[in-house]
Amino acid sequence: MEKKSAWVEIKIKAGVWIDPLRLVKAIAEAGYQARRDDILLTLTGTLVREKGGYLLQMSDVKPEPQVLFVQRDSVVLEDLVGVPVEVEGFYGTQKAGVPMTLRLLKIQKL
Repeated sequence: MEKKSAWVEIKIKAGVWIDPLRLVKAIAEAGYQARRDDILLTLTGTLVREKGGYLLQMSDVKPEPQVLFVQRDSVVLEDLVGVPVEVEGFYGTQKAGVPMTLRLLKIQKL
């Protein structure tokens, strides 16, 4: 029998953060295979420059403000620093004490 790929779109209530690692674990516990590299996130926040890189700060998210490292090679992000933006990108890696990485696909001013 041939396996078919499927995708799921999950819309979260505004202001609620769902940890992508917990999401992958919940999907696996339900008997499905979730690949964290395939998790596409659409998020809003403010872009900030820090330590030679860029972070997306989401201050309206509970349980606490969330910060993601924005990884993008071909787009100059400097003009968007301090501006509210909507971003779309793939969930990247996460290490202890380091913000989660978002591999940015697109970004636009709100």
